[in-house]
This record gives sequence, C-alpha cells and structure tokens, in this order.
Amino acid sequence: MLPCTLTNAWEHSPPCIFTNALAVLTTWTGSGNKTSFRDLFLRTILQRAIRKNAATRDASDEAVQNQVTRYLKGAADCAGGRRRHGGPRDLP
Repeated sequence: MLPCTLTNAWEHSPPCIFTNALAVLTTWTGSGNKTSFRDLFLRTILQRAIRKNAATRDASDEAVQNQVTRYLKGAADCAGGRRRHGGPRDLP
C-alpha cells in the first residue's frame, strides 16, 4: 500500500470534485477565457479537506496549487480527449 501523500491523495480526488468537462474549461489563473480555479470557493474547500487529513496536513498552498495545475493541464487528454483532438496514438 502506498503511503498517503498529497500526490497520492490528489490522484483520487478530481473525479469526486468536478467533471472532466469542467476541468477542461478551468485553469489555475483563468487564462485563455477560462474559469480561474484560484478564485473559486472550491479551492478553499479543497485546501480545508487536505488540512483535515493527518497525512497531508502540512501540505503547503504551493504544493496544492502544483497538483491542481498538473491535473487541469492534462484534463483535455482525459476521457478520450486525445483521440478527439488528434494527439499521439499507440502503435499496434
């Protein structure tokens, strides 16, 4: 079993928090006419939840931001998105 770290905890959280369709329309800063995650109340809720977990209590705001940003950047490739926008394909 993996130790509970911010990275491990975060990998299971996004589907519980918001849909992929919302993630595609969101960035941390709101660039490109997208919604800014840092201005959403959801950010506060997420940070409070992380602080309640004993294993991730000491996670910095910057560490949380890095995990959220990483997830939002890859959201377009989730749920078949890479096939739709013509990204790299697996070779047979």
